[in-house]
Amino acid sequence: MKLEQIKCPACGASINISDLTEFADCEYCGTQIRTGIILQNEKSLDTEEDLSPQERAIKRVEVDYLRARSELKRRETEFLEKRAEYKERQNKIQKEQLKLGIILHVIFWGIVGMIVLLS
Repeated sequence: MKLEQIKCPACGASINISDLTEFADCEYCGTQIRTGIILQNEKSLDTEEDLSPQERAIKRVEVDYLRARSELKRRETEFLEKRAEYKERQNKIQKEQLKLGIILHVIFWGIVGMIVLLS
C-alpha cells in the first residue's frame, strides 16, 4: 500500500491517504475529499493498450474491489456516525426520564406529607 499526501481544498491542511482510498476526511475541518484514485486506475485501464485480456480482467477486478471497499468504508463511517447520534439521544432521554422520576417522587411524597398533616 502506497501513501500519498494531498492538501485539503477547504483549509489547506495536509492529509495522508493510501492508494486504496477514494474518499478522505480532513481531520482539521471535517471536509470529505474525493481523491480520484479509483478514477485514475480506471483511466489507466483504458489507456494501457499492451495489456492482455487476462491482465485487463484482473485490473478491472482490482478497480471493482477498490470501489466496493471505498463504498463499504463510506457506509461504515455513516453507520458509526448514526450510532453515535443514537447513543447521544438515548443518553439525553435517560437523563430526562431520571429528572422526571425525581420530580414525580418529590410530588408524590409531598402529597403524602400533606395528607398526613391534614389528617
